Amino acid sequence: MLYACNYDIILITETWLCNEITNGLLDPSMHYNVIRKDRAHSKGGGVCAFVNKRWHVISTSIDAKFDDCEVVCFDCLGSSNHIRVRFFVVYRPPLYDHVAAHNMCCIIDCLASYMNPRNTNIIVGDFNLPKINWKTLSCPSDNFHKPFLSFLIESSCTQLINFPTCGSNILDLILTNDAHVISHINADTPCGASDHVSILFNVILTTDSILIVIACITGI
Repeated sequence: MLYACNYDIILITETWLCNEITNGLLDPSMHYNVIRKDRAHSKGGGVCAFVNKRWHVISTSIDAKFDDCEVVCFDCLGSSNHIRVRFFVVYRPPLYDHVAAHNMCCIIDCLASYMNPRNTNIIVGDFNLPKINWKTLSCPSDNFHKPFLSFLIESSCTQLINFPTCGSNILDLILTNDAHVISHINADTPCGASDHVSILFNVILTTDSILIVIACITGI
């Protein structure tokens, strides 16, 4: 996928990566900048971004207080370095106990802390929140769906996925404070043994309509 397809950015959740798997093993031809957050204390999870080296990318260091959040953040710059898009890749496990409620609060605090209101923010990931009705912007009043939906509304973010991504549910989301920069959102075949569809979309990175193609592969 890295070398046969002409993707500029590949965003992955549930990587199952660990320290024993180096970036050189993931991208032996060294065509991409690799930005990743592995799950530290248990098997599974993890998020990762591959950004083609033809683009200028700046990784954001996230504070240690958010270590339990599976989030990576980076900026992709246009050719003038004045056009900047901030990307987040997020994975929230499908758990709904008191520990998971704390984790949801942590994810919301992390996103709120690092979203840049002066630039475009694009948040992509598997949030495992199937009970949000994105047409009516309604959900149950629980400790998971409600606080996340409230955060998005207060942040003026729009959710752009309108088709099921896993079974009959919309679990994988594209969220942004500037929907005009995103186009051609399509479901694609799952990656490997995933039970989630892949999501392909374009981002207008520069004012002269140069497009960057994004592939989001979740649920591996």
